[in-house]
Amino acid sequence: MKVKGQEFVLDAQIKIMTEQKLKLKQSEESFTDDMRQQTGELSTINRDANRQLMTLESDLRTLINDGDRAEATHFEHKIHQDREKIFDEEHKARHDKEVKLITDLIDRKQKEHDEIK
Repeated sequence: MKVKGQEFVLDAQIKIMTEQKLKLKQSEESFTDDMRQQTGELSTINRDANRQLMTLESDLRTLINDGDRAEATHFEHKIHQDREKIFDEEHKARHDKEVKLITDLIDRKQKEHDEIK
């Protein structure tokens, strides 16, 4: 009877161990499924974030290039305006000097003409 009792105890322990093993296996499968789902969701979120990052970097590069282009155009325009201003001042000074010289020459010739008469 002692052997039968031990056999029942061992059978009960085997049954309990089998049930625990099944519960652990189910728990492991559930955990693995949850982890796969979370990994998939995080991968999707990561891909979306990377796409947004690449889009923002592209937009930033475009803005920087446009800004550089606009700055270069503005600089060239400003240099051109400054040159025109300097040329206009030089032209005006040359014109004023020529007008003065011609006026002086006319006055001098007029005086010479008046003296001759």
